[in-house]
Amino acid sequence: QVAELDFPSIKTTKHRLPWLAVNLLTAILASFVIAQFEDVIAKIVALAVLMPIVASMGGNAGTQALTVAVRSIATRDLTGANVWRVVRREVMVGLVNGLVFALVMGLVGWIWFGSAMIGGVLAAAMIINLVVAGLAGILVPVTLEKVGVDPALASGAFVTTVTDVVGFFSFLGIATLGHSLSLSFENLHYREVWSYLYALLALVLVFDFWSGAVRRAMTRGPADVRHSRWLKASGWALAAGVAWAWATG
Repeated sequence: QVAELDFPSIKTTKHRLPWLAVNLLTAILASFVIAQFEDVIAKIVALAVLMPIVASMGGNAGTQALTVAVRSIATRDLTGANVWRVVRREVMVGLVNGLVFALVMGLVGWIWFGSAMIGGVLAAAMIINLVVAGLAGILVPVTLEKVGVDPALASGAFVTTVTDVVGFFSFLGIATLGHSLSLSFENLHYREVWSYLYALLALVLVFDFWSGAVRRAMTRGPADVRHSRWLKASGWALAAGVAWAWATG
């Protein structure tokens, strides 16, 4: 079989041109999504400044997952036997990365524009788009390979479309919802902010406890000592933080 590197220019162009055309159509689709929110963009100009960040982060995350998937398909390391395990892993990776960059960009948006609502919208959209990007980066090439299309050529257009559309729609959609419901966070008291942060920590603790219990039930082994210590320390930190926030509020 002749590799594409050995193809003449015309043949290579014929192979790539259709997928570039698909990418053009999907880019128009992403622009159409943005156009649906032109009213809220006109009212909150910061959204136009921050939109590319959400789309770019999602696109890069999707490309990372896509590259790993295409390489694994080519080497036969990614098969039907392990595909769902890989999908779950990519979703968890996207969630963790999303939480990290949501914290960073939420603070940047808050400080830059002086609006906690902007920071919160940016953080939420970042989490959603990075999770979806990881999912698309695996499922798109696997699906294309199943239907007989070269995932190395065609996957990029579809993954970019998914991350752009989901990124723009989640970011602008959440901003529109916040604006329409008059959810303005500019005047939040710091006690309320701490309450929200510790509520998020409580959710993390519940998830950690549940996942640890499930893991021990499946392995039927002794409890992990480090996990137990972390859980106890986090519980004390949660209680102390809530008490401090309300006592000094």
